[in-house]
Amino acid sequence: MITGGIPHFLANLSSLEALSLSYNPLGGNIPDSLGRLHKLTSLGLGGNDLSGTIPQSIYNLSAMSIFSLSQNRLHGSLPTNLGLLFPDLTGLQLSENLFHGPIPFSLSKAYKLETIELFNNSFIGKVTVDFGSMKNLWYLNMGINDLGSGEPDEMSFVDSLTNCSGLQSLTLGVNRFKGLLPDSIGNLSTGLERLILNRNQLHGRIPTGIGNLGSLYLLELENNYFTGPIPTELGKLRNLQWFALYNNDLSGKIPDSFGNLSSLGELRLQRNYLEGNIPSSLGQCKSLSVLRLFENNLNGTIPKQIFEITRLSISLNLASNNLMGSIPSEIGNLKDLMAFDISENKLSGEIPISIGDCIRLEELYLQGNHFEGFIPSTLSSLRGIQIIDLSRNNLSGKIPESLEASPVNWLNLSFNHLEGQVPTTGVFGNSSSISVVGNKYGLGSEVSTKGDIYSYGIILLELMTGKRPTDPIFVEGLDLHNYVRSLLPNRVMETIDPKLLVNEGEEDTMATRRINQTRPLRLEPARTRSREECLVAIVKIGVACSSKVPQDRMDMSEVIRELQLVRNILRGTYRTLGHREV
Repeated sequence: MITGGIPHFLANLSSLEALSLSYNPLGGNIPDSLGRLHKLTSLGLGGNDLSGTIPQSIYNLSAMSIFSLSQNRLHGSLPTNLGLLFPDLTGLQLSENLFHGPIPFSLSKAYKLETIELFNNSFIGKVTVDFGSMKNLWYLNMGINDLGSGEPDEMSFVDSLTNCSGLQSLTLGVNRFKGLLPDSIGNLSTGLERLILNRNQLHGRIPTGIGNLGSLYLLELENNYFTGPIPTELGKLRNLQWFALYNNDLSGKIPDSFGNLSSLGELRLQRNYLEGNIPSSLGQCKSLSVLRLFENNLNGTIPKQIFEITRLSISLNLASNNLMGSIPSEIGNLKDLMAFDISENKLSGEIPISIGDCIRLEELYLQGNHFEGFIPSTLSSLRGIQIIDLSRNNLSGKIPESLEASPVNWLNLSFNHLEGQVPTTGVFGNSSSISVVGNKYGLGSEVSTKGDIYSYGIILLELMTGKRPTDPIFVEGLDLHNYVRSLLPNRVMETIDPKLLVNEGEEDTMATRRINQTRPLRLEPARTRSREECLVAIVKIGVACSSKVPQDRMDMSEVIRELQLVRNILRGTYRTLGHREV
């Protein structure tokens, strides 16, 4: 906890070979006088609060081996001849600063380098460094920068990394790399344990050679534009523990070979165009704690083998697919599961009573399916449950009174065929936490109409924005209502779920899902205006209904009147343009 700045008198220690002041709250600039320490081979100033630029005199210390300045507020660009100034450099650590400009090509000459840490800066441009001479390089992290040139061969530097036979960790994620991932990626060190290429603009097919990297335990390729099928060869990565391919344009089936990934703890394949059945072989991945396959084109039934993975504890999310059939009774095996989401599918049958055995369940999303029968009273056995959404199904009968004792704080039962008396205590006593809209309850229901309007408004905002009240962006007082309201009236379209902007018959492409990219819609001008007008109107209804002050909420009669206007606008537009009504 040494405070103040780095004292200039340190420059008087002319025989000093190593200086480490790391992880103190030291501020100010790096003294220019340190450039007089000509015997210095190791300089560690990381984890402080240093600012300014690196003094030019520091680059005169030609014996430097360890140069570590990470986690400060230093800025400026690196000298083009850095690798020539520090020819004996083995460790270069400049991460988490404000450096900019290109990564010097001259680093190619620093052939003794073992670790290069440049992540979380603002480095730009094409990576021209030839890593081939760095025989001892084992750690390379250039993630979270603005690297990338848009040139067709901008990923060619990967070829030189194949000479680094001891490479264990390669991180290039969160940059602007746009090219094809070269096949040489499969020729990297067989000892490579971490490969992180996420959040770039890489496209084309995933090289099958990645399956040769048998030591990988972490593989992140998400948030790119990869197309084609997932290579079956990836099933050879038996040491893999974390595997992420989500937010790409991948198609085809989930390979059966994934059942060989016996060490896998997290598998994230959501938001692609994957089709076919969920392979039952995934049930052999006994270490899985997270399985996320939502927003694909998967069909068939949910394999009961999935529910035999007793370590599934964090998340099982199969939402927004075309899955059919029922929930296997084996769901009760997942006693430690915290979040279960199979919403927006074509599932049917009854909700199994064994779901009450998932005693650690906190979030349950079954909405938008064809479930029928009674709501199982065993839901009250879920001791940690916070959210239950059973809306838009065909459930019937009464609401179990046992739910009054449940710890749930958001219960959505809207748009079913429920009847009878609505309970009045527990979550039912808070009108903003319960929705029974669209059931067989009249105005005599114990749930006040003003309170239920609030829930109806939240449902509208969920449908229009694609966000849930529990989304992680809603923190520190920001909620779904306030978020949408802050963008009224001129920025409403920024909140709309891109799926709602896709033409009739036009596939929902990944480009329309990504908020940070727009694709021109092939809409006639009149239809574009009417659609936007209607979307804005519905959002305004949702905001008005979800006001925090009950007296400010719309009456249901007002809601119906406004929605009829929206319907009339759409009908008029479709008739004018010669479209069939939908």
